[in-house]
Amino acid sequence: MSRPVRWLLMAGHVPSSTRGGGIVRYTVELARALHRRPDVELHLLVEPAAADGLADLVGDRDRLVLLPGLPGPAVPAYERTLLGPRLRGRFDVVQGAKHLLPVAWDARTAC
Repeated sequence: MSRPVRWLLMAGHVPSSTRGGGIVRYTVELARALHRRPDVELHLLVEPAAADGLADLVGDRDRLVLLPGLPGPAVPAYERTLLGPRLRGRFDVVQGAKHLLPVAWDARTAC
C-alpha cells in the first residue's frame, strides 16, 4: 500500500470556533471530509490564535502549520511569496480555499 497523499489546506481565515458562513464554512466542511479519507493525510495552514480550536479538524496539533504572527494585510503576501519555499517538499497537494496559492511551489495546487 502506498502512503497517503500529504494535503495542505490553507485555512488561515478560519477562526478557532470554526463558525462562519461562506468560505469559512466551505473550508471547515472540506477539512472534515478530507480528514475522513484514509488516502489523505490532512494538514491545515492556520493562524496561531486559531490553532487550538482547529486541531480537531485534522486529529492532531502536529498537523497544523502555523502562519507567522503578521498584521492582517501582510498575511496574503506571505502566503503568496514566502510560504512555498518554507514548506518545499513537505506536501503533495496544496489547496487554497480562497483565491491565493503560493508561487514557486513543488506540489500540485488547487483553488
